[in-house]
Amino acid sequence: MTAKRIPSLWEEFLLIISAKQVSFGGNPLYRWDVLKQQGYKWWIDRIRANLVLYDIIRIDHFRGLAGYWSVPYGEKTAIKGEWIPGPGKEVFLMQLNADWRDIPIIAEDLGVMTDDVEDLRILINLPGMENPAVCI
Repeated sequence: MTAKRIPSLWEEFLLIISAKQVSFGGNPLYRWDVLKQQGYKWWIDRIRANLVLYDIIRIDHFRGLAGYWSVPYGEKTAIKGEWIPGPGKEVFLMQLNADWRDIPIIAEDLGVMTDDVEDLRILINLPGMENPAVCI
């Protein structure tokens, strides 16, 4: 990874090789267009419900809020996927209004953290985390 946290050509090569050889989970994607029309109510309700249960909330795969890898349905590998822009700061600014900065959220910033991901995390003032299991 370069000083600007941009993947090197070698890392890109490894990602491409992995995508050709490794199957993926096939998890469904959020319908961000629908969630936006609903004012991100599902996300807001989920955050508020979790605050009843936990002192701190970690948003797994925070990277997906800036952009995510989308693979067409039915593909056996991830090679035919493409990067799609995520909703970004809108999730945090809609309906949470002024009180969102007081919510104890940690951004899971694992994997390929490009400038857009890091900029989003800083913009919305969320701390990141380091997962010792992936630190080599």
